[in-house]
Amino acid sequence: MKNFQKDKWLVILFCVNLLLITGMVFQFVGLPQAQAQVQDHNYILIPGNLNMGKQIVWLIDLRTHQLTSCMYNFDNRTIDFGQIIDLTNQF
Repeated sequence: MKNFQKDKWLVILFCVNLLLITGMVFQFVGLPQAQAQVQDHNYILIPGNLNMGKQIVWLIDLRTHQLTSCMYNFDNRTIDFGQIIDLTNQF
């Protein structure tokens, strides 16, 4: 019976030490952070739904400041792009 209690305490101490070591590792290593798209030649993609039940993706080119959209055409199995809008004149 005493061996069982000793084993129980050893397992508990091992788990506590494991948690402490994990906490120290995360303290020094840290978690990866998401980076915003702030470099040239990057794009912002904005998905959305249309009233017709179709899905659309708007694309903003951060280098040229242009906006366009694209939708998948199920009939032709192609991607249809919308007109290009220059955002520098809009804002």
